[in-house]
Amino acid sequence: MARIFKRVFIGLVVAFVAVVFGLFAYNFYLRSTAGDDPAPPVIYERSNRPSRA
Repeated sequence: MARIFKRVFIGLVVAFVAVVFGLFAYNFYLRSTAGDDPAPPVIYERSNRPSRA
């Protein structure tokens, strides 16, 4: 009976690792294909006050 539990436990661990790796790969795929949008605009400091330097 213990062998069955051990095999089920190992299967669950392998499935969990596979799901985590799959989500990481999916997120990486979304990030790599979502590019092509222009860079965010540059935010300039207000010029009506002295610089902090």
